[in-house]
Amino acid sequence: PHPAPLGLVQHLIDAYPRAASLRNADGNLPLHVACQNSDLVKNGTEGEGTLFALVEAYPDGLLEEDEDGRVPVEVLESLNDSGDGGGKGGGKTWRGESIMYFMRRRMTAQRERRRQREEMERLSEQQQQQAHASASASSASSSALSARLPLTPASSSSRGGRSRNGTSNSNGGGADMSSPLHADMATNNREDAPSVDDTTTTTTASNGGGSSSTA
Repeated sequence: PHPAPLGLVQHLIDAYPRAASLRNADGNLPLHVACQNSDLVKNGTEGEGTLFALVEAYPDGLLEEDEDGRVPVEVLESLNDSGDGGGKGGGKTWRGESIMYFMRRRMTAQRERRRQREEMERLSEQQQQQAHASASASSASSSALSARLPLTPASSSSRGGRSRNGTSNSNGGGADMSSPLHADMATNNREDAPSVDDTTTTTTASNGGGSSSTA
């Protein structure tokens, strides 16, 4: 088939870049199909431009096999060997050798990039698994520690808090005046205190020994 113009191919790639990575019904990528097309290969710089555009759009396509298990550069080599591409079998001079050299170099570079990408993905997956395992172990350890520790009741008062009878406890842990013991202490203190009449009598006696009348 007559190859599409390079401008049209580039326009299609710009509009839908993912198209370069899609396979047809035969399981071939656009790059495989382009390398099989002798008319495209013999189309000078126009054909070269189409191949290069497809490579740039989907570099991993250089490493993918067609329905016959061949990568694109092998498809191009078989075309060149058969003479359909105008190579040594056809007695014509073409730029197939330079195109294949370019594709081989790009294949080597792309294979290394893919290896590095896969290695990074593998390391990232390992790190995620380790982080998940560490988080699970930490959670299990915290749960086991909580199960071993006795429950401690909360303190009824804290520094600067309030006691149970509602009074301010600024020193923290102050006496609870609502207890029976402290109630008895307060009663005893009131009984031991001198009465008002006793205080008046004692004061009058000390001022001159005058008589005092008591009720």
